[in-house]
Amino acid sequence: MDWLFGANIAWRYPEIIFFAFLAGGIMFFLCILFIYLYDESFRPLTLHALRSFYRPPSRWNYWVAAVSLCGMCIAGGLAMAQPEKKFLVPRIEYEGACVGISLDTSFSMLAPVKRGSQETRLARALQEIEELVRSFPEGDRLALMAFAATAQMFRPAWTTDRNRIFFTQLRSLNASYVMMQGRTGSNLPGAIGAWFGAFPKDAKCQTFALIFTDGEPEGEKQQLDQELISSLEAFAKMSRSVSIFLVAIGDYAEPLRIPEYDSQGRLAGFAVDEKGEFIFSRPNISYLDELAGRFRAKLIFTQRGENLKEKIAEALGEVRTVAAVKKSEAYESISPRFTAAYAALFVLFLVALVF
Repeated sequence: MDWLFGANIAWRYPEIIFFAFLAGGIMFFLCILFIYLYDESFRPLTLHALRSFYRPPSRWNYWVAAVSLCGMCIAGGLAMAQPEKKFLVPRIEYEGACVGISLDTSFSMLAPVKRGSQETRLARALQEIEELVRSFPEGDRLALMAFAATAQMFRPAWTTDRNRIFFTQLRSLNASYVMMQGRTGSNLPGAIGAWFGAFPKDAKCQTFALIFTDGEPEGEKQQLDQELISSLEAFAKMSRSVSIFLVAIGDYAEPLRIPEYDSQGRLAGFAVDEKGEFIFSRPNISYLDELAGRFRAKLIFTQRGENLKEKIAEALGEVRTVAAVKKSEAYESISPRFTAAYAALFVLFLVALVF
């Protein structure tokens, strides 16, 4: 069918095309037969009628209806064949990098990602990380770190086996993991500083640290300030460049209560303080912005905490080293065009019946 539709059109079910044109031809033949039987001016029974064979029939709407029905058969069949327009798009391939990912597992991460949602900040972060990692180049070496009051690196680290190792580690960081830790606080400066000595020294790849957190500092201010000073000192002494990305999880528009879960993962109530009052949690964007300025990091967030994957991928693409730019085939469905043609012909058929 390249001669009719072009070589850049691919058909998912090309066998339907033949039957579409066959059905259109049969329908047109039946319509002509109907006109022949119904309209006497069309019957070539006399010499005079033969001479006027190519004249339009006395009822023009017969022909409109015939052509419409024929076209509907063809357009409907072509739509069912699911044609796709093929075109080439540039595909950027990046060099493999060492990507360290930190996940905040403090108590406040159990708060809803936004009002009215049953999804927690932790669950949203896990989803964003998994979808993001699946888009990484195969050569990336990955390491996972969980942090609350302290940071814990999972072993083995710097693996390229994302399915059997990295995702297994990642999925262990669930609500039960957080509840088992208790209310230990959140040491974000320490989590940032933990990466400065964690990257493999023998690797010559680019290094990235992605830290997923709600940005709500928890713990004694003096201890957090000391951790910040230590991390800044380690940052100043780094022998290699590390690109840091702070990813804010959750809706920072309003504070929300923190749910608590039992050992079976079921909702058991909401967290309260020593006075029996509900504990409210709210992501602190200003605190994250301050840390980003101190560590020359890039802060990534959206007000409702959604569509972070695209923003993170865009930010990483700006600093990754490009290995090659290749052309790859992409397809766009054009079935809706034939469906629209079918609808237009159907309207034309109805008009012919009315008039």
